[in-house]
Amino acid sequence: MLYHDIFKYKNFIDEIIRNSKKTILITTYGPWFTLKIGNYFKKRYKNLIWLADFRDPSFDISSYKNTFFKSQTKKILKKADAIIVVTKQMQKEYEKLVKKKVIFLPNGYDGDCMFNLNQHKTKRKEYLNISYTGSIYNEKREISYFVEALKLSKEKAPNINFTFSYAGKDYRIVSEEFSKRNLGSLLNNHGMLTRDEALNLQSVSDVLLLVVYTGENPEEGKSIRTGKVYEYLATDKPILVIGPKNWEMRDEIECDGVSKVFEKNQTNEMADYIIELANKEKIEINIQKRKEVLERYLYRNLATELEKEIENLLKQKEW
Repeated sequence: MLYHDIFKYKNFIDEIIRNSKKTILITTYGPWFTLKIGNYFKKRYKNLIWLADFRDPSFDISSYKNTFFKSQTKKILKKADAIIVVTKQMQKEYEKLVKKKVIFLPNGYDGDCMFNLNQHKTKRKEYLNISYTGSIYNEKREISYFVEALKLSKEKAPNINFTFSYAGKDYRIVSEEFSKRNLGSLLNNHGMLTRDEALNLQSVSDVLLLVVYTGENPEEGKSIRTGKVYEYLATDKPILVIGPKNWEMRDEIECDGVSKVFEKNQTNEMADYIIELANKEKIEINIQKRKEVLERYLYRNLATELEKEIENLLKQKEW
């Protein structure tokens, strides 16, 4: 991670560009030296368009630390023809930094969105099976807040039969959180499953839990976009999300009229929501709205958007 033979990269790329009349060069950060490579070739060749892509921030946009890297990013990007970022928060911060347009190109979804638009399955009344398939991280993505909400649900509505299914590497942590609150009987701990097995577990659940961020810095968590978001959106299941109040995907998650985003300390509100869903025999979500959201993030559609941006650059350069 600390050592890269930048000269080997330069020599290899230079040989390609030298033999081409025109070149579009896309660099993706990180590591840091990719920016230096883009800057180097932009200075060296006139017939070159440089797109500087950032899948991660090159400086800490949540707390404004690393002022050196921030100033260096600003300096280097003066030469870039276009800047691409992966979140709306990054788009906002990079536009503020460079004083020009920044393209929002998020990570996307590589599956399908073949929904049955008339499908509204019935479920058992006074019963709710919630599942979570994914990782847990200390402080940043904890499941304890949800387990506390589930405990409150049991206290408020003892007549309801709740079950919770977990699949992932952190099954011991999940087991401990349920045991602390004497909820072990509600837990179906599957441990590590294959992707197909995890998808099958989601398909037999009533509600999908998504823990986005539970840390102490909401600014850090509001732009998190995990692949799990798209995977869940591609189902016909309501989604219960724990994340920051200003999470940038809140409106897209809640567009179906049923799914909800809660802050970590809203355990009472979460409990009421869980009870409300459990008392229904039919949970009808707006599949069409969800499909419209998901289609925006299909990789083929994101690629089309990038293609349009590149075509505009070509027109500007009169290629």
